[in-house]
Amino acid sequence: LQEVRDQHGTAAAFEAVLAETGVTEDEFRDELSRRLLSQEFLTGITNDVKISDEEARSYYEQFPDRFSEGETVEVRQILIRSLRNDPEARRTAARERAEEAHRRAVSGEDFAMLAKEYSQAPNAADGGLVSHFPRDVMVPQFEEVAFALGPGEISDVFETDYGFNVIQLTDRKEPTRIPFAEIKPKLMVDLAKAKEAMLVQSALKSLQEESDVRVLDDDFLPVESDEDGEETAPADS
Repeated sequence: LQEVRDQHGTAAAFEAVLAETGVTEDEFRDELSRRLLSQEFLTGITNDVKISDEEARSYYEQFPDRFSEGETVEVRQILIRSLRNDPEARRTAARERAEEAHRRAVSGEDFAMLAKEYSQAPNAADGGLVSHFPRDVMVPQFEEVAFALGPGEISDVFETDYGFNVIQLTDRKEPTRIPFAEIKPKLMVDLAKAKEAMLVQSALKSLQEESDVRVLDDDFLPVESDEDGEETAPADS
């Protein structure tokens, strides 16, 4: 309680916070006591939890997909902005400009320089560079084209919701598995937390089964389900 007082600087400041929340010091003391008892209870259950190297390694081997970094690609982009509901003349002009950039790119001109000249995307100044990205982060049309390209290959002109695009694949990284030594510290922490949660749930379930619980307020009665899965109130409260 003194630590909490000290955090507020002065006794008067602490009392002002209590008054603002409508809690007396005795009530606050009781709540603090309940919290400390709860912490002691949980610590008593989980204090001895340890994860061995063998457990961590076994989990790592059992679920390899959870410790893999998926395929990523890096591209350069030329975007000529055009909305699908733009006037047809504007859309035509945008497509023609994209096709012009495409012709120059496939003829051998430097794609990054063309992006600086043509692209209306925010990354134009960087030569249209879109750094490595995995699947399921870009708009579907863009992603589909990007992952279908080979190294150095230039796409045809294609449309997304943002306009007409031309992209060049600059790099591809195949799926790689994160080394066990690299993931081990975090994995052991995560496994320990999972084991602690299971122990706490098991202890609470045992306490519930051993206790005679009577619900005095109907609002707190558990919801039951009938054979069709529909929620119903208990027949006998």
